Amino acid sequence: MAATSRKPRIDIQHSVSLLQPRSLGKSDPADLNSAPPLALIVDDDPVFRTVVRAYLEEAGFRVDEAESGQGAIEKFEATPVDIVLLDILMPDMDGFETCVALRKLPRGAGSRS
Repeated sequence: MAATSRKPRIDIQHSVSLLQPRSLGKSDPADLNSAPPLALIVDDDPVFRTVVRAYLEEAGFRVDEAESGQGAIEKFEATPVDIVLLDILMPDMDGFETCVALRKLPRGAGSRS
């Protein structure tokens, strides 16, 4: 039997329910009154991005999207992002390569500045 390259099935609604804006380190009351956290969805599948966007917005996040690793890097450099939801299986630059590149950026090493 030939091996197929399929994305694993995940429960998006459950996963997003675990990501509440308050869980992103906004413990200072001044931070809680600021704009909702920004999530960056990185996936080459536009349907997946649309579905995840809907769940994240319902959970109280602002959402931006990138369809490639390079697009994610450009958006991450331009705008402070609180959380990145990153697909692993993407053409050109896969999710692991993208993650390494994001972590090398000044804001990518876990700082919140």
